Amino acid sequence: MRIGITCYPTYGGSGVVATELGMELASRGHEVHFISYAPPIRMQLGDGNIRFHEVEVASYPLFDHPPYTLALATKMLEVFEAESLDLLHVHYAIPHSAARVYRSQLTKLGMTSMGRLMSNSARVRFFR
Repeated sequence: MRIGITCYPTYGGSGVVATELGMELASRGHEVHFISYAPPIRMQLGDGNIRFHEVEVASYPLFDHPPYTLALATKMLEVFEAESLDLLHVHYAIPHSAARVYRSQLTKLGMTSMGRLMSNSARVRFFR
């Protein structure tokens, strides 16, 4: 399968879990595409089944913070179309799940996606 994984690239639990999941899937022969604003800390690009797609966020003087969610949704759609992804895994609720919803609204391509929403008090899984 061709699998996209959207995650935080940091040392925190979410980024580590998503990266380890992706590396394990790649070791089993799946093509894994990480989508984030920086390469995940634990990602090993030496594996031919692992690719990285950087989300570039332009600064905009009107906003105090760059509009990452919209840039992420756009990049998720670009990678989906360019790489013919079979599945998109979005790891962490904010902003990744919101970007998944935006991406779903931007296209009717019938892409299968899975998310894992994580917080201190609840873990919820959703499928489309």
